[in-house]
Amino acid sequence: MFQQEAERLFQRGVERFSAGAYRDALADFQQVVQQPRNHRLTAAYLMAAKAQYFLGSHRESIRLLRAFFDLYPESSYTDDGHYTLGLNYHKLRRYEEAAAEFLTVMQTADDRKLVSRSEEWLKQLAGSSLNIGHLQLLLAEARTDEAKALLSVHLAEKIFRSGDAETAEEIILPIAEMSPHIRAVGDAVQLLERIRKGGVLKIGVLLPLMLNSTDADEQAAGEDLLAGVRLAVEEYNQVSFPKLSLEIRDTEYNPNVAMTRTAELCTDNDIVAIVGPALSEEARMSAAIAESKGIPLISPTATAKGIAETGTYIFQANPDLDVRGRAMAQYALSQLGARTVAVLAPNNDAGRVQAEAFLAEATMYGAEVVDVQWYEPGASNHQPQFMEIRRKSLERTDRHFIDFTVRPRLADVTRMLQWGIPQQTIDTLVYQSRLVPVDSLFGENGKLIADSLRIPVHSIDMKLDSLHIPVENLDALFLPIAGPEDIAVISSQVRYFNFQSALLGGGEWNDIIELDQNRRYTNNIFFLADRYWREDDEAYRTFSARYQEAYGSAPSLNVLYTYDTMKMLVKVISETAHDRASIAEALAGVRGYQGIHSKISFTEQRVNGVVTILQFKNRAIVRINEVDMATGRFWSGQD
Repeated sequence: MFQQEAERLFQRGVERFSAGAYRDALADFQQVVQQPRNHRLTAAYLMAAKAQYFLGSHRESIRLLRAFFDLYPESSYTDDGHYTLGLNYHKLRRYEEAAAEFLTVMQTADDRKLVSRSEEWLKQLAGSSLNIGHLQLLLAEARTDEAKALLSVHLAEKIFRSGDAETAEEIILPIAEMSPHIRAVGDAVQLLERIRKGGVLKIGVLLPLMLNSTDADEQAAGEDLLAGVRLAVEEYNQVSFPKLSLEIRDTEYNPNVAMTRTAELCTDNDIVAIVGPALSEEARMSAAIAESKGIPLISPTATAKGIAETGTYIFQANPDLDVRGRAMAQYALSQLGARTVAVLAPNNDAGRVQAEAFLAEATMYGAEVVDVQWYEPGASNHQPQFMEIRRKSLERTDRHFIDFTVRPRLADVTRMLQWGIPQQTIDTLVYQSRLVPVDSLFGENGKLIADSLRIPVHSIDMKLDSLHIPVENLDALFLPIAGPEDIAVISSQVRYFNFQSALLGGGEWNDIIELDQNRRYTNNIFFLADRYWREDDEAYRTFSARYQEAYGSAPSLNVLYTYDTMKMLVKVISETAHDRASIAEALAGVRGYQGIHSKISFTEQRVNGVVTILQFKNRAIVRINEVDMATGRFWSGQD
């Protein structure tokens, strides 16, 4: 029966619902429901349930829908109601019930869009949230060929992965013989082919094996990279399914050869992913080919910026130089509290990328960049650069000082002690023979306080050659050096030019011999690394023992890079993905995977975002923290 007021309320509710005002819309729909025998009654029930869903009141939405089905079983809105009920069950993680609702819609609805959406939900649940028993129960309720095919493919896949290839083939064979117009039939045919091949998936491997080289060191590096891959696959094949085989190619440290080998692997439709190449330029040249063929390619070691930006199938398991610079900025600002920063970096590709990334991240989060200086790799004199950073820093400094280059009068010392400055601090300043900014001693109003205490304050015209004046207002100095050979030169000149800043370095500082030889200058420096493990760590000891048993030697760093990359890949394959597209999708979601040498967490750009922060302290390198640029998390990892 048509009612004007019900129509008005319903239309207003629809407008409010469309605008996202779900609470107001719910009030309108409830008023319509409370008016019996009106022409908008059944639609209002459904819309009220939808509003409750969007408000997060999933149990109340389910209650309304159940009442709706009981009162109006013949309503034309029943299919939409079952779809909404499925969404509510999914939100409540009642996945089996959600799948049953989507199956109902898929088999009964006339609305093709509603059928398509239900099919996608059912496919997602069947692949990720339902076990073999759940799928068997659902399959018993399947009446249409589309539903039977979809559920059978996922049921056979899970049974196949459990190791029962015979039963999986029995389930999938009749599906593979259905009309190819049914969407899941193509997946069934591919699964049947894999089952009949014995369940073996192929992984391509592109590494610089240098098989034709006479250089023993080159060959040894390639052998280590391959050994990490082999060990990970052997461990997987002992206990997991489907089995994996390797298609190995030698890139010869040659980008053009790497491109050719990549193209060869991409033509084999049984290869579901490629590990490698190892070198940045090889990986860059190969990435475009792999992307064009839709095959996941994961470089275990490449660090150049932009390789993974080639496309959605390209991954870098090692943090690139851009991630490293940004991670160090995040650590400086978030963990050290730095608000003023400066940079001295080598004028090469690696230096520029790290420095620019550090500066961009620091600026984004509100730090003030005091200065940026560049040096040519191999240079030994950095006086012009350091003096310029000093000049720009000291221009920002309070120019009122208390002079400790001469011993203060006893009366002045007494007043300082009465104010609360410790005797030890005064003794240290006298020993260091320094001019100390008055604000650093007495606080923000230091000049006024010193005057009130009748302590002599000197106003000094800053002179750049007055190196006895420390730079104390620069919180952090980022030094991504060109190589470990720069450690002695850079660290000693930082001390000579009297910087009191926290010192931050890139991965090239990770050299215990150079750090220890220059410990007078390098103590307490923070620097980043793409790997860190302790030989007494249980996970490392177990891995090392397995490796030595298999290969007769201790594992090198190259072994760890490829082992962790392959372990991550086979974990993805064993859990969720057996074809190229699903492997790429699953890899993009990897967060916080714990390897032996490091965690792996892919950013939106598909680059590992985990960087370890180390510190050289008391003649040892210790882990301080881990920065995950993919999640924004800091993991405290102090030794």
